[in-house]
Amino acid sequence: MSKFYEDLPEECWELIVNRLDHYRYLESLSLLSKRFLSLTNRLRFNLTVSDPLILNLNTLPKLLLRFPQLKHVKFSDFHGDLDLVLSQIARSGLYIETLDISGQERVPIDGIRELGKNMKSLKSLICSKMRVLEDRDVVAIAESLPWLEELDIGCSDEGIEFGSNVSDASIEVISNKAKHLKRISLSGNCLITDNSLKMLSLGCGFLREIEILNCCCVTENGIGFVLGHSHCLVSISTCVFPGPHSSLSRMENAVVSAKNLQSLELSRMAISDHLLDLIAASCLPLKSFALSHCFNSTAFGVFSILRAYPLLVYLNLEGAHFLTDRLISDWSDCLPDLRSIKLSYCWKLTNSTLFILASHCPLLEEIEMGQTSLGKENFDVVRGRSYSIRSLKLPQNEYLDDESLTTFAATCPNLGLLDVKNCSGVTDRGVREALENCADIRHLDVSGCEGVMGLGLNMDVSKLNLEVLQAKGSSICDEGLVNIGKWGSRLLQLDLEQCVRVTTTGVKGLMENCRELRKINLQNCPNVSAAMLAWMVFSMPMLRKMILPRNQVLTESQRSLFLRHGCLVCNA
Repeated sequence: MSKFYEDLPEECWELIVNRLDHYRYLESLSLLSKRFLSLTNRLRFNLTVSDPLILNLNTLPKLLLRFPQLKHVKFSDFHGDLDLVLSQIARSGLYIETLDISGQERVPIDGIRELGKNMKSLKSLICSKMRVLEDRDVVAIAESLPWLEELDIGCSDEGIEFGSNVSDASIEVISNKAKHLKRISLSGNCLITDNSLKMLSLGCGFLREIEILNCCCVTENGIGFVLGHSHCLVSISTCVFPGPHSSLSRMENAVVSAKNLQSLELSRMAISDHLLDLIAASCLPLKSFALSHCFNSTAFGVFSILRAYPLLVYLNLEGAHFLTDRLISDWSDCLPDLRSIKLSYCWKLTNSTLFILASHCPLLEEIEMGQTSLGKENFDVVRGRSYSIRSLKLPQNEYLDDESLTTFAATCPNLGLLDVKNCSGVTDRGVREALENCADIRHLDVSGCEGVMGLGLNMDVSKLNLEVLQAKGSSICDEGLVNIGKWGSRLLQLDLEQCVRVTTTGVKGLMENCRELRKINLQNCPNVSAAMLAWMVFSMPMLRKMILPRNQVLTESQRSLFLRHGCLVCNA
């Protein structure tokens, strides 16, 4: 065996290690030998930086150089000097392609300029959901990184509240400077108007993808201009508000020009059947279509799309209140290549829809049906099986009960993700039987399920692969945590936020068995004592992040101590 290990070429080991589906598996492998350490370092392409202490220890340059093939860097929960960090990255000699600084207080302009001087490899900059985003920030990005191919300056509603002031003025600079831009997200910027879309369409000749959701000053006129003039466009996501001089006819006239369009997402708009018929008649290479929470369209318009594009792999019809089980049955034969479908907020849909999709769409992998009438029908037998479905997201279904959940699990035995949060009729029994039927489930969300207290299982624990358990606001108690500890030895992430029945005893009983746990959220768990924090950090070598109950506050020296042991302990 040792001779085989020594003789096996590096290329073979790379093929073997690349079969591991997550970087967490590389940590143990890297401890075996210097050869494996070098190999795993060389195969790491992504790095998430969340620890500001590394700057005080001057270890960031060494950390970066440890991974010579690093391509993508993301900053998460980072509160250090980002300008200084980006300057160090810029001088590292690496060929970083993607930088994600989303959620920061502001754009680190000095660091961005340093990247512009030293890192010509950077192609994608993601700075969405910034607390403060202004025209001068976007102008600095355009002037420092004119070779960018992807730029995300979108913001959420929260970002708008904190002060997103991006306007047409900075987008004009983008259109003049960033001539190689292929993708841009402007979502949530309320000062952006149709003029920005016109400038981008005329100035960025390689533009392929544009996202303009919730831009309240963008109208159908601007969307029509993009469709008619961006000849490389393959994807557009839009949610526009009709203005006093806007007209849907602009979109209707322009859609026939978008000959390369592969993905079209229309959200919260007045979409007529006539427009859907035009899209259907345009013979586009459409693979992804979304008509989410739109109005004025009917089943006839949607059917014209499905009949014209039988090769759709993604379909979103959320909020289509006219949908019924019968319609889904009639349309299912038009979706032979479908991989993912979203049907949330379609309250007329019941269990039949899920069974129809499972039996008629052989390649289907993901189903999302939140706030429907799932559970109103009950079936004693499974109507066929789907071995392709890997994800079932069924949140906020008030009628969903244990019987239906068990039947769904039996229908989809290869499930990897199950989401039943805020389903009041689901209890321990239903979740337990789902886990027994689907041993491959790695991600389970039972948040808000008051009937879920512990998931006690009697099956062979070696068959369980659960890695992520989200139980926020559930009724999980100490006994339940101990049960989870008995069978959840592979658990990596556990969310117990607002689980008020959980105490120190239960958490300790869980962690004595879940030795691989990397992240635990105890926010709003008032009965968990601060006295056991040190025990949790020092006895769990794999623990990387712990969110404390709000009534517990650490000193800076305590935070630093825990951080030196590899665990970030915080209050949010």
